[in-house]
Amino acid sequence: MRADLYVNDQELTNANTSLKTNIPAGTSKTVEPVVSVAYSDVGSALLSVIKSGQARYKVVGTMYVDTPLGTLDIPVTLVEDEL
Repeated sequence: MRADLYVNDQELTNANTSLKTNIPAGTSKTVEPVVSVAYSDVGSALLSVIKSGQARYKVVGTMYVDTPLGTLDIPVTLVEDEL
């Protein structure tokens, strides 16, 4: 899995994990990647939130799914208009 986190359209950080998670058919599972954020990036994101009066976030990434036919790259976008 690879993902980029944006706050008010500014990239805040990204996450990558090569850990494999087995998710049986018909079930769901939460995946919690380790994410590091630089203090300077938090400051600029916070300033953006203060200036605009809102916090919009977006996560854009790719899930990699192993299948008998090979690995599928599945693009994922999660958007929250306001926090």
